[in-house]
Amino acid sequence: MPAGPEDLQSLAPLLASNGVTSKGLQFLGTGQWDYPIDRQGVGPSSAAGSRRLTRKAGAISSRKYAKTYGSTPPRIASLGYDAVSLAVSLSPNPPGQRYTATTLTRGSGFAGVDGLFRLLPDGTSERGLAILEVREYGPQVMEPAPNNFTSAQY
Repeated sequence: MPAGPEDLQSLAPLLASNGVTSKGLQFLGTGQWDYPIDRQGVGPSSAAGSRRLTRKAGAISSRKYAKTYGSTPPRIASLGYDAVSLAVSLSPNPPGQRYTATTLTRGSGFAGVDGLFRLLPDGTSERGLAILEVREYGPQVMEPAPNNFTSAQY
């Protein structure tokens, strides 16, 4: 279900009222499910997507964002953070070799706040994500995120 917090809260009762339950059925979601439980206990407590490869970097960027803007960053903020980090990491390369197609699409990819990612020649990207299962008391890692694309299973 490619749905975020608002949609999940309205979809869950709708599915249940139509007899669709998790008994004998496993729901699949995306990184949009990665949001904390609110004070009323609503939310999956973090879900499918990656466990942040660099929790410290994620926490630091979240604290900086919160300090600057007075709220937690939106889920998509990690993409902007990764883009800037990628540009900075390639900037020491010699002029003319910093942001070439070959450099940007290297097979080994890059380490981002949310884990491993790589840019592909066709303009799309791949991420090395963990597989999580939503449980009553929080997510359970079923398969950890790969450390490199060689070990990633597709």
